[in-house]
Amino acid sequence: MTEKKIEQLKKEFETFLKNYYKDNVPTNLNISIDERKLTDMFAKLEYAIKNDKKILIFGDYDVDGISSTTFTYEFIKTLGMYQFGKSPKDVLVDYVIPSRYENYGIDYDRYIDDFQKRYDYIIILDNGSHESFYGKLTQKDKSKITIVDHHPNGNFAKEDCIINPNVQGDLEISTGFLMQKIFERARKHFEDYGKKVKPYQFLDLAAMSMISDMANLNSKIVRNYIVYGIRYMELRKRAIYKEVFKNPNKKITLSDVSFNLIPMLNSAGRLAQDPTFAVDVLVKKRANKEWFQKYIQLAEMNKLRKDILAYYLKNFKKKDIFEKSFKGNLITYFLNEEGSRYEGYNVIGINGLIAGELNKFFGKDAISVSKHPFSNYLAGSGRGSNIKRQLSKIYEYCKEGTFEFGGHNQAVGIKIYDRKEFEKGVVKYIENEKDFIRSLEEKQRYYITDRIYSLDEYALLCKMYSDMSEDGRNIKFNDPFYVKLKAEVIGYKEYSRDYMKLILGNSFDDKIEVLNILTKKNSEIDYKDLEEQVFSIEVTPDIEYAKQNEFGNENIVKTQVNLFKENSSNNYYKIQEEEEAQCEVKNKL
Repeated sequence: MTEKKIEQLKKEFETFLKNYYKDNVPTNLNISIDERKLTDMFAKLEYAIKNDKKILIFGDYDVDGISSTTFTYEFIKTLGMYQFGKSPKDVLVDYVIPSRYENYGIDYDRYIDDFQKRYDYIIILDNGSHESFYGKLTQKDKSKITIVDHHPNGNFAKEDCIINPNVQGDLEISTGFLMQKIFERARKHFEDYGKKVKPYQFLDLAAMSMISDMANLNSKIVRNYIVYGIRYMELRKRAIYKEVFKNPNKKITLSDVSFNLIPMLNSAGRLAQDPTFAVDVLVKKRANKEWFQKYIQLAEMNKLRKDILAYYLKNFKKKDIFEKSFKGNLITYFLNEEGSRYEGYNVIGINGLIAGELNKFFGKDAISVSKHPFSNYLAGSGRGSNIKRQLSKIYEYCKEGTFEFGGHNQAVGIKIYDRKEFEKGVVKYIENEKDFIRSLEEKQRYYITDRIYSLDEYALLCKMYSDMSEDGRNIKFNDPFYVKLKAEVIGYKEYSRDYMKLILGNSFDDKIEVLNILTKKNSEIDYKDLEEQVFSIEVTPDIEYAKQNEFGNENIVKTQVNLFKENSSNNYYKIQEEEEAQCEVKNKL
């Protein structure tokens, strides 16, 4: 490719990003934490630390919970040291990460039996602020508790002990994000502490939490937190960073964190009976024998997570399962554990990963559920840009008590008490809500330009997206970006009864660029006669990590594909509204 062509591509992309930023990326999130609540928390901390009282941090079992627990632990330890002159061992703070199988959130009976008498002050992180727990607390209980959470559970403006600004459910943040905000305010409140501790002291943990919990990447403050947090990871001041990011000369990207670090920590919360050891691994700055034993345990658990995930994704491809799992714009996968290789394992923790991979691969909201090991219901997770909205509609068509769910807009937990009634509700939803379902599919497309690109130009644009993305950290935006791609259809392969793979190629400079696209079959198209065509395809900064998709070890780049008629951008054969592309890029980049 000539220098002139490269400069043209760069100019096109820079112009597009400038306009997108102006219209879609606000400078600040509209977040306000009541000063009264912060004063209440700081007063409780000061009293506990000064008077040698015991503090407990109770975090959630996901990566947001694990990382924000680590953040809060180190915050309290350093506060005791630099503000109140305590040695680290004299700041009496413990942490607990509950098992996933105990169900989400802190249980009131456990609070009374296990914690109330043993601890003087309890900080509850990322566990919701549900009436089932909070409603039972006495005023004395509230004087010894602070709840920090970002899930929309109601308006707690009058409750000093609950810090949760996400009243309307429109703030896509994380508990780690809130802890960073609390920490920033603490540096001003405690003068000596603010002088001795840097504002980015724990930003790596906050960034980890935001990446894992899908915080709003169209917010400049979130993007900046992530960039500076990843830069702090590059200093490798934690033992785990030295093991996970072994090359000290390689710039760490959001993809590195998403594909290598977060899944490892996530495996503890998904599979361990006691995930607390994951915080032990994250806290440690210098490795020793004890730390390596825990790290190896974490690595082995991560391998088990991969194996279980690969098994059930491969199982999904079986014809009878595959075909009955697609319901309109929704995938519902009910895992059958009986007689499986992993029967007896608690695979309930893998459901979120399975749903996530199905969502990425097929471009549809997905639910994966399995039998709860200790209860008489199905439990699982949903993933997708509209999963919460779809489940809310399905709920209207089900009998009371059929199922319940909660979580973020794009990630939910679900309990199904009556599978037959749930499946009936899904069918009724699809039959009666066609306009609503169609509205979910009609998303605005952001094209970089209107012109048609070649495969080598497409590959270079993906590289530019990575380089231009906030210090080259592979930080995507909430919306996908598209180009119209012209390529030769050099082969095809049936994938299932409904899906097939088209193999696209371009020859240039004695190299062959290949792009594999998973498409839904269209009876109107004779795939044998297809030659050069124009496609609509997503530009991604993640080409390096495309090969790490878990679904059958396929090479995946998420995209949205339409097959256009030759030389026409208006009249085209629609193959599939939202699909995945499989991509192996072989070029000079």
